[in-house]
Amino acid sequence: MNGIPDEILNELPARVDRQAGAALITKLHFPISPRTLERWDVEWQLINGKSLADTRKLLAKAQRMADEAPRIRGGR
Repeated sequence: MNGIPDEILNELPARVDRQAGAALITKLHFPISPRTLERWDVEWQLINGKSLADTRKLLAKAQRMADEAPRIRGGR
């Protein structure tokens, strides 16, 4: 995945809930809340009463969003 070393990806859990996913995305990409992840088009699985997403797919979606974000110029 672009920008995230394989050493870090290999240490992450296979699936994360929205709380852990938001913390990972905030740490690796941009600030986000768990409530925002509810609206993302990511496949969630209900396992043992918890909604879980594949960690790599979630981070890939965040990377795509960061790459596609418009660049703006600051100043006057």
